[in-house]
Amino acid sequence: MPSRSRGGHSPAEPDRLRRSGQLFLSLSVLLFAQAAKSPILIAADTDTTPPTLRIVEPTTGTEVGGDDLTVEIEYRDTGSGIAAQTLHVQLNGKDYAGQFDQHNRGASGQIRLPKSLPMGDNKLTIEIADRAGNVARVETLVKHEGSPEQQYNAGLAHAQAGRWKDAEASFSKAVKFDPKNADAYVQLGHTYQQLQRYAEAVTAYRQATTLRPDDLEAFMSWGIAAVQIKQYSEATIAYRKATELDPKNGEAFKSLGIAYHADRKYPDAKQALGKARQLTPQDAEIYSHIGLVDLAQKNYLLAELSFRRAVLV
Repeated sequence: MPSRSRGGHSPAEPDRLRRSGQLFLSLSVLLFAQAAKSPILIAADTDTTPPTLRIVEPTTGTEVGGDDLTVEIEYRDTGSGIAAQTLHVQLNGKDYAGQFDQHNRGASGQIRLPKSLPMGDNKLTIEIADRAGNVARVETLVKHEGSPEQQYNAGLAHAQAGRWKDAEASFSKAVKFDPKNADAYVQLGHTYQQLQRYAEAVTAYRQATTLRPDDLEAFMSWGIAAVQIKQYSEATIAYRKATELDPKNGEAFKSLGIAYHADRKYPDAKQALGKARQLTPQDAEIYSHIGLVDLAQKNYLLAELSFRRAVLV
């Protein structure tokens, strides 16, 4: 016969009562009329409701790139309370809960994305339990668009094949995921030029030069794009910086002179073109533009000499 605890119940009976939705409490009650102790059986509902759990960020279908995924979670439990140590934050089955800070109403943190994370949909799973052992679980899909490097390389491949709209999409994602990628901004600018979206090209090149102020190619390309939309003053800013970076670059001085001419700054144009002529005296285009500047200033004899020289070179 099994042993019984005080009050006549076996040691296993409380577990049975818990499973049936009751709690067994043995209380000693001193009765005024009796000196004996009597067991009292109290029935109570157990906590069978899991916590409420919600993923605040990211939302379903969120596109992620770069190195980190920011996750914010909300949870609460009005029964036995949250068991904070039971939190699991899994991306494709790998748990990152140790990287999260918990507070009264939730948790937040960043998942360092593994380089092997596949492009496309990836499953983010959150689990947490209350002190009674009830588990809440929610899932969402996050779309991995690839690392900045992957997007940049994809953009190069698209550009080489002449798929300029696809190249634009890839380079745009590369700079979105890595806003400090000067190379991606330069390539995005080249792509916009191919698509004849010159104002956007100017913006891309300007950002590239902000990130890398010694990038001669970016300044030259910036000037070319600005000329296409007749922003001659902006073009002179870009070309002037190019001549500062490379004082022996005849092409930069020629482009600067042409932009000054278009902006009707004839003395500046003549000076820049004169420097270009010194650096590249065999460039017939330089003499032609010097002649055009002379014509604009009504220096007809000088203009004639320049045009003759252009023919002879």
